[in-house]
Amino acid sequence: MRHSHWVPALLSATMLISCTTPATENAAGTAVSNTETPRGLARFADDPRLGEEIESACFARNIRGFSDNTEETVVLRRSTNVRYLIEMVGQCIDLEQAQTIALINRQRCVRPGDRIFVSRFLTGLDDGDFTTGQCTIGAIYAWDHTAKADAENSEP
Repeated sequence: MRHSHWVPALLSATMLISCTTPATENAAGTAVSNTETPRGLARFADDPRLGEEIESACFARNIRGFSDNTEETVVLRRSTNVRYLIEMVGQCIDLEQAQTIALINRQRCVRPGDRIFVSRFLTGLDDGDFTTGQCTIGAIYAWDHTAKADAENSEP
């Protein structure tokens, strides 16, 4: 084993690389480490788009669209101007990579404790197509997608 002295050095370098996290910016534009980045609803603590907590979110037939999905939160679109920030109970692994989200069959309103179906694939809206994940709703908030941060509203 001529190259055995390389193994400890290689393992040390791999551990250092896996522990290094690049800096990102928070809502205020300040650089922060990924280990300090807030998760879940805490990401929106100072976000003017976040409205009051509400009891339920109702949809005509199904969700019209979604955005900003992470493992803990997603913004669901009911119509052009009506959106809701949904916070999940714990993490929902498939939510971050979701291509399709649907309400439980025949259910038009969702409340905390209800579930939504999540798929990482673009599929139809049949129940059988959503076997990859179900997420439990923890809280629902009004979401004003047209609101801007204070810095964006102020004149230079």
